[in-house]
Amino acid sequence: MINTDLVPYAITLLVVAVIASITSIVVAATVLAETRRERLARHESIGTYYRELVSSH
Repeated sequence: MINTDLVPYAITLLVVAVIASITSIVVAATVLAETRRERLARHESIGTYYRELVSSH
């Protein structure tokens, strides 16, 4: 049996999760788009570019 008192909270949580997911996808796409020109100039894949970036720090 579903507790009807919790339905508004469940809907709110679902909406927040969807918004967070969309936001993270947009941010990831923006970062990948911004680094694309630099990666292409070096002829690097996404994995190689970020692996070298992480290992250099």
